[in-house]
Amino acid sequence: MLRFKVKYIVYIWIFLLMFSNLFDRMMGSKVPSTLFYLTSLILIIACLIIIKFNSLLIAVSLLPIFFFGVLIFHPLTPFKANVMSIKDFILPLISLWVPLSLIKDKNDKKKVINVINNLFLIFVCYGLFQEICFYTCGGINGLAKYLPWDYHFVVNELNTPGGAKNLFQGSLLRFSGPMNSFVEGQVFVVVILSLLLKYKKFLVNNFVFKLNLVFGFTFLVLALERTPIFMLVIILFIWNVPKILRFKFVLRALIIVSLLAVISFEVYNRFQNNEEISTAIERLMRTATFQFKEDPAIQMRMEDRWEKSIQLAETSFWGLGPARISPSARNMIDNYVAPHNNFFAYYLGYGFVGLFLFLSLLITIIFYGSNCKSDTKYLVWGIVIAYVACAIFNLPFLGKNGILFFFTVAFVLSSDKLISIQTRIKRNVVKNEDSC
Repeated sequence: MLRFKVKYIVYIWIFLLMFSNLFDRMMGSKVPSTLFYLTSLILIIACLIIIKFNSLLIAVSLLPIFFFGVLIFHPLTPFKANVMSIKDFILPLISLWVPLSLIKDKNDKKKVINVINNLFLIFVCYGLFQEICFYTCGGINGLAKYLPWDYHFVVNELNTPGGAKNLFQGSLLRFSGPMNSFVEGQVFVVVILSLLLKYKKFLVNNFVFKLNLVFGFTFLVLALERTPIFMLVIILFIWNVPKILRFKFVLRALIIVSLLAVISFEVYNRFQNNEEISTAIERLMRTATFQFKEDPAIQMRMEDRWEKSIQLAETSFWGLGPARISPSARNMIDNYVAPHNNFFAYYLGYGFVGLFLFLSLLITIIFYGSNCKSDTKYLVWGIVIAYVACAIFNLPFLGKNGILFFFTVAFVLSSDKLISIQTRIKRNVVKNEDSC
């Protein structure tokens, strides 16, 4: 009975994960986000009731969860700010438990992936509508006309002390879809597309799936944001490693890569002087040609954020406290640190022990995935490596991106195990029937 009810709470949780930020902006209040975190609390309690701690992933995840939880009482930072850091550091780790403990039936997993398929269509269409309004209706003024809640959000962030100041690439808006951050919104598109591709045979509405593919890739192309695009490239490349020695795959890959290279250079030559998108195109080209040291954003990280982080790390073996690093607590303290590197963030927030425990969890996920079938193994490895690459420059393991990461890898790993078990059961049943 509990599992039957929890299934619907999981659906609500996924819905709020994807859309609570948008409803916050539309309503002008934090009620939807508050509902999301209350739903998360209910799921955590349900996990604790059902969970089996003999699972390797769950057992290893307990270590950073417990350690991070203890440092909520860090004496050098305000308690309220430390509590806010739960959203960024602890909740993502606990999201690993949801698929492992609450979604154990194969039919439930099919229903969950179909719910995601349907919700994602709304998610990505909203992002596309943002882009259409911006490109065809006078830039930010297009948002003011058709999406006033998004316009007011952007303006408030730019004018508020401590607000986000990286909402544009040059004069091009960094499109976030229903989320508040372009990194969150666009990484959601990348990861959910990968998840839908993995389980496309379980999808009831194949037409919606095809729309999601077309709209998802179109959204990423129009966004011209290098982080999600190269994360998707990493995931798809590693996922297809087993096919590298197949002639048909190599031939198709060479054709696609050649076409993309030609199209990319043609676009670059044609639009490099276009004020609206030139900065975004230049950033993409510098990344594609590995000219990292010539990129102003990377230079800023190396010469400012990373250098300061290294200096702090030399004197903070036991960590500065999670509130010093948590984006959710940045307005509650005066000495907030923004390392723009997720591994620096864990070290500065929780010290060497915290970083070690987190890395141990990532290694366990990779190890756990290595015991799965090839298709699952390489997908999980691709997602982990894509997140690690992003984590060098951003904070993808924190907040809602972190929730998406741990939920996704746990969903994929547990699904593989469940399908393997049920396949063996069916084979044994067939053998027994034949023997009779």
